[in-house]
This record gives sequence, C-alpha cells and structure tokens, in this order.
Amino acid sequence: MLNTKIICPRNLRTLAVIVSGFGLRVLVSTFRSYQAYELIHARWAILRAAGFVPPNAFNKFGSVCGPEAMWWKTGALLLEGDSIKYFGATVPINLAAAVISEVNLVGGSEYYRSTNKSPLGSDLDRLHPGGAFDPLGLAKDPDQFALLKVKEIMNGRLAMFSMLGFFVKAYVTGEGPVENLAAHLSDPFGNNLLTVIQGTAERTPSL
Repeated sequence: MLNTKIICPRNLRTLAVIVSGFGLRVLVSTFRSYQAYELIHARWAILRAAGFVPPNAFNKFGSVCGPEAMWWKTGALLLEGDSIKYFGATVPINLAAAVISEVNLVGGSEYYRSTNKSPLGSDLDRLHPGGAFDPLGLAKDPDQFALLKVKEIMNGRLAMFSMLGFFVKAYVTGEGPVENLAAHLSDPFGNNLLTVIQGTAERTPSL
C-alpha cells in the first residue's frame, strides 16, 4: 500500500487543489461549480446509457422496436419529418413538439435548480435536494446517504465514458452497443478495436 503525505497549503480557504494529471488549481467557488457540472452530466449520462441499451437489446434479441429505437435514427427521422414508431405503434410527435418539450422540461428543471425554488421545495441542497426528490427515503440514514453519493458519482463517471464509447462506435460501425458487444463476443479476435481501426472487421460503416 502506498504511503501518501497530504500537505495543506496556508491558503486552503481560498484554493482547492484538484488532484489530477492536469495539475489544476481553482478557487473554491469554481471548484464547487465543477462539482455541480460533473454531477449533472453524470446523471444525464446514466439516464442516456439506460435509454440507449434496452431498445438495441430488444431489436437484437426478439421484440423488435423498429429502426427508430436507435438513438441516431430517431433524430434523423424527426429531421426528415417522418413519424416515429415503437413496437409498431406510431408516436404522435414531430420535430417541433420534441424541441418544445425538451426546452420546457430541461430548461424548466435547470431554471428551478439555478434559482433553488420550485413547486417541490425551495432553498434545498442544489445537488442533493432530498425531500420530495427522495420519495424512497434513501437519504434518511446519513451514512448510507454518503455512500450513495459516492456510488452515484462513480457510476456517473463510468456512464460518461460509456456514452463517449457509444458515440464513437455508432459513428465507426453504424451499430448500437448491444450489436457491437454481440459481434465481439461471437468473434473476439475478428471484431475488436484493432480490427475495426485496421478495417479488417466483418462490418461496413453505414454512417
């Protein structure tokens, strides 16, 4: 086990040292903003990763959602003015409705977060509000709550890297994450990062 020595600078109240390969030193207020940005992006990444995988799995292993289930094809269909179908049922939404809904839902939630005032409560913790935002009561035990915070940011960071991988894979292979994983498991030596880069993998980019 490595022995580490922590040196506390005299200006600790005004500076927070971020231990990273970039050697960043930032003001405490800026550091708190970075924490908020990271946590918010982590939460979005968790939701997106959870939304990317199931439709791709349905298409791959039985219950066909349709091509619209792939995230990049959904946007393309909306831009082309086509209707979206899931499991054969038409979803009554177009590009304008999707944009308006996103602006209202995402913009509204960000407004409430930034002002710290919402119909569900005011003057709450900006990152972990609790109360009505914790219907399962997971934050009642302080020790458990602290552990859940760590688990959330760790899984969030993993989700952000996963999303980056999903984006790159979709661009290079024209396939979803489940299809990529299935192709790799079926032929680990023929379908992997090196064979895709070299162009010897048995697939043709379609984007």
